[in-house]
Amino acid sequence: MLTIQFLCPLPNGLHARPAWELKEQCSQWQSEITFFNHRQNAKADAKSSLALIGTG
Repeated sequence: MLTIQFLCPLPNGLHARPAWELKEQCSQWQSEITFFNHRQNAKADAKSSLALIGTG
């Protein structure tokens, strides 16, 4: 399993446009990709923009 961590500089987390762009990039891969928000202790399917927004 490969793990990649990055820091999201948006103080309010992901909103619609960045979440959509991340979903578009992740959807190009056949792999299962999980987004984890350490601040909110929430995780989501990175291929779903609504799930990404829901992580806070």
